[in-house]
Amino acid sequence: MPELPKLVTLDLAKKKLFIDGVEFPWHISEEGPTLHTRTGQHDLRRVTLTFYAEDAEVIPANSQGSAEKPQVALLKESN
Repeated sequence: MPELPKLVTLDLAKKKLFIDGVEFPWHISEEGPTLHTRTGQHDLRRVTLTFYAEDAEVIPANSQGSAEKPQVALLKESN
């Protein structure tokens, strides 16, 4: 399992997100980050974040492609 951040700080007034003291470097959507509260004492906290990208790449979970030629689907907005 990847390492988890020690502290995520949501600045709701400025709609900014800090992960272990480092500001998230990209523009965040107008809704800003959202914190989902814990339901139990040992549950991990969840933060939902929407940010923008010029393009996105999706590698399917069931991809049979090799590491040299992965099967990739590019998502582009049609104008």
